[in-house]
Amino acid sequence: DRLGVKEVPLVVLTHLHADHVDGLEGVLAGRSVGAVALGPLHLPLDTLARVQAVASRHGVPLVQLSTGRSLQWPQLRMEVLAPLRRVPSVLTGDVGTELNDYSVVMAAQTTAGRVLLTGDVELSAQAELLYSGVDLHADVLKMPHHGSRFSVPGFLDAVRPRVALVSVGAGNTYGHPNAGVLGHLTAQGVTVVRTDQRGDIAVVPGKDGPSLVTRGDPSPAP
Repeated sequence: DRLGVKEVPLVVLTHLHADHVDGLEGVLAGRSVGAVALGPLHLPLDTLARVQAVASRHGVPLVQLSTGRSLQWPQLRMEVLAPLRRVPSVLTGDVGTELNDYSVVMAAQTTAGRVLLTGDVELSAQAELLYSGVDLHADVLKMPHHGSRFSVPGFLDAVRPRVALVSVGAGNTYGHPNAGVLGHLTAQGVTVVRTDQRGDIAVVPGKDGPSLVTRGDPSPAP
């Protein structure tokens, strides 16, 4: 609302964790939305059912994204880079980490430059992307997993972003973003911008590459 976004061609739910889907109602309310996209992993089932109900209530179709798929609009091209692993029928082990590592990862070629959207991928999925040979370089990096400590330095180095965006809540109990990860970025000359410090952040075309617009006060710590 504060950034004045009225039309959303595609909402991408990178994975079905509550903090990545519970804002869907707010996105769809009062806006023109083309579709809601899901990755190949449709777990947990109860979260999937919530997403289906919200999309249905607003009359917005659900679409499926798969690795290797390309999407194109005027002045925008997006490519699905991950997940690279086979999708299981059930999750085992650390379910939270597994869900994160099945995040949809997309590269977007925009008028503001190339943007890498990483969901919540952690060490394993980042390593898979790093060694897959896929082009990870981007002008703008949406930091994986809210800037958590579970980031591979080599992955960040392969992206070589000019700007890193950290979507994170003030006062969170997870330790996000990790000071060591941010220090690695700043040592490489990357501009780091955080929602807990700057509020809403939009990337727009600038004179010499990506530029940033920030509006609204950050939400206070609980």
